[in-house]
Amino acid sequence: MIVRTGIVCSGNYKGWKIEVADDSEGATGGFYLILSSREKIFDYWFENARQLENQLTDFDVSWIIGSDGD
Repeated sequence: MIVRTGIVCSGNYKGWKIEVADDSEGATGGFYLILSSREKIFDYWFENARQLENQLTDFDVSWIIGSDGD
């Protein structure tokens, strides 16, 4: 389930959509970070929320209102 959505504001992924998916109760038991542009999609899996949050500090994100990243 997607729990946060935003747009990367600077750096190599500026303008890319960023989504955080919580699968902690699902098949993988972890979290996904999904980066997408018109041409490419990358996803990264994290075992726990702490690892995910550590990775998110590398991005300057404008979270979309209504997502948990507000």
